[in-house]
Amino acid sequence: MNKLITMVTLMVLLCTGVSLRGATYSGNVVFFDNSSTSWATPTIHYWGGSPQSTYPGEAMTLVEGNIYYAEVGKGTTGILFNAGDGDKTKTGDMTYVAGHIYSPAGDQGLSPLYDPSGSDGDGDGDGDGDGEGDGEGDLPGDGFTVYFDNTVGWSTPTIHYWGGTANSTWPGVAMTLHKGSVYKYEVAAGTTGILFNAGDGDNTKTGDFVAVADHLYTTSGDQGVYDGGDGGGDSQGGGTSAIPYLQGEQPGSSLGLPSLSTKYYQVNPNGQYGTQKTISMSFSNGKSSSAFDHWSEEDIIAMGVARDVAQALKGKHERPILDTYALFAAYDDTNLYLGWQMVYTIWDLYGEGKQPGESKPYNMDGRLMIALDVDPTVSVDGTLIDGNTIWDADGQYNTFNNGADRFFLGSTKPGVGNPSLFAPLASGKVSYTDPLSCKSFDRNGYGYQDGLHPCFTEIWGQEEFEYDPTVLTGEEGFVDLRGEIDDTAHTFYEIKIPLADLGITKQNIIDNGIGVMIIDTYGQGAIGSLPYDPTVFDNVKTDYSKDPSSSMEKEDKDLFTYAMARVGKAAGVVSVETVATAAPAVVASKGAIHVTVAEAGVLTISNAAGMTRSIDATAGENTVDGLPAGIYFVSFGGHVSKVIVR
Repeated sequence: MNKLITMVTLMVLLCTGVSLRGATYSGNVVFFDNSSTSWATPTIHYWGGSPQSTYPGEAMTLVEGNIYYAEVGKGTTGILFNAGDGDKTKTGDMTYVAGHIYSPAGDQGLSPLYDPSGSDGDGDGDGDGDGEGDGEGDLPGDGFTVYFDNTVGWSTPTIHYWGGTANSTWPGVAMTLHKGSVYKYEVAAGTTGILFNAGDGDNTKTGDFVAVADHLYTTSGDQGVYDGGDGGGDSQGGGTSAIPYLQGEQPGSSLGLPSLSTKYYQVNPNGQYGTQKTISMSFSNGKSSSAFDHWSEEDIIAMGVARDVAQALKGKHERPILDTYALFAAYDDTNLYLGWQMVYTIWDLYGEGKQPGESKPYNMDGRLMIALDVDPTVSVDGTLIDGNTIWDADGQYNTFNNGADRFFLGSTKPGVGNPSLFAPLASGKVSYTDPLSCKSFDRNGYGYQDGLHPCFTEIWGQEEFEYDPTVLTGEEGFVDLRGEIDDTAHTFYEIKIPLADLGITKQNIIDNGIGVMIIDTYGQGAIGSLPYDPTVFDNVKTDYSKDPSSSMEKEDKDLFTYAMARVGKAAGVVSVETVATAAPAVVASKGAIHVTVAEAGVLTISNAAGMTRSIDATAGENTVDGLPAGIYFVSFGGHVSKVIVR
């Protein structure tokens, strides 16, 4: 819809006699289509280059109609827009591409107002190149070096770059062998975007990546600062993964990712990683009469709590309820088997009261989502080629930075819709139309049984509604809710996923292990998950745009960064154990994180790219500065917080 609005606006400008090419723009310029927002004056906040704006940003300049423009700092990598009031109206973070026009939904492509030939680079960022660059021999100013790990085995990797004082001619220039499987190339000063291919352009090209000096890239993306290794998995924690993976005994683990471990939340409890066994599943109109017989307590790979989804904190009148309480796993030579217990413990006693029938997950055509980590060398964000997330046409909602590389999506009402398994292409994106990426799933391959699995004698959850979600990381306020409603109100799902459809064998599970995470979704956004991830609570108390009595979690963008439960082999994740230390107060500013603690201790700040800083914090405020923009985890005294540095 926003793309249509943009094009209509531009067509109106043409029809009213405004010559777009007669008033072209070049250089580090970006455009914004204000037709869907009608802000008095759109404001842009930009970062990653020099200079950077001060949040909430700088007012943009009207071009004509609803189109505004602004000039940003050289080397800018990220932008967002708002009405000048910051968080109240801000869009999501977007990747900056010179000359592109944006709307609240994201990048709408190259603006007709922009003249690439008059800019420092082609400004395109789409990887096609316009063939009018300065070529490979002209790199004025101080360029910088980037590295590529050629684990894909191309004869000579080629790099295409743009946005700086010179840009390459598509499909790019040959890189130089550095050592092992690692190649290098010095790109022009100010380069903002790069991609790689085998010299044949579109046939093998990767996605577009943000250019960062001295970083190592693979076909999956930026692996962080190059450590001088030989590549091929011997450095950067695994070669082609966007998450550093543990080598040696646990090659499939997501090293450094936190995992909440308390009396109630447990990941792979008692060292359980699923069971080798065959399960004969059968469903009649999506319903099973024998699911409980297939599973035992020994098959549990993750435990959660009840009432840890958005409706319990805001919107308890809404139903049906998707609230995953426990996750089971098994596998054999042919299939991966998963089971998960959903519980119903959320209701509005002063409204319509308990409604167990209407609250069944299968009473709506809702979204059932499972994220999997099956390849220890790949991690993707779960976005489509068009930039949206799977099953979404208007932006990004559920995204990942925790090793995810396969996604199952189906309806909570088995037998409805077109359930599918998604795998990333070489670009790291998924596609509906490419059979290598999207595989139809048997509608009869999953279903449910009403009730509570006999292994559960209690259902633990917070006694009160509308609580502060931080209490979930401790052990206070939990009570047994099983007696609140009959066991038949709960629902148990199970699914059989062919290993061949995942591209693995049983031996892969035994040798490397795979990760599993259930995403509870209501609307478009995630409202809960198992294992626990704090991203589903970051906007839980904020009003939903269409109903202030409901939670914004239904429509916000979530980024999952916590570890999955493992099947077959241990993950080696870093657990967050509950301790008596008070939680720190964490605030992010431009390039810095400020952490206030009640007592001295070790403060650790890390990100998914593998950067870690530890300091001996003193009581009071402690500042860690010089941080590049991105998402960081702050760990102190057993508490972990996620913050975004601009």
